[in-house]
Amino acid sequence: MKKQGIALGSGGVSKVCHSRESLDQDLWQEQSERCKTDMLSRSASSWKWRSSCKQPDLEIDGEALFAGPESYTVKTSMKMASAGATSTTRTTVTAKWLGNDCGDLKPSQRPSPKK
Repeated sequence: MKKQGIALGSGGVSKVCHSRESLDQDLWQEQSERCKTDMLSRSASSWKWRSSCKQPDLEIDGEALFAGPESYTVKTSMKMASAGATSTTRTTVTAKWLGNDCGDLKPSQRPSPKK
């Protein structure tokens, strides 16, 4: 996980290292043959999106709420269809800025999406 810029801690707390590049809007809207993401709205205080995927068959509605430049909350609702049944998972992640230096944890370097 460390190679992806993530350090797992105790009590459900994780540390994630982001750079300006890793937060680039284009990476949040990455498209693939299996999944498509549509940005429904984007402002300085919130983002809303919907992702639809084939294999697995799932839909994700997401919302990011920015309390300020140093903290945000992301809420997602994921509906997944499998073996004739549909399940829903809801997740809330609260994040805050810890500082400019992630120490030995480096931000993940994902390739730019294909356009």
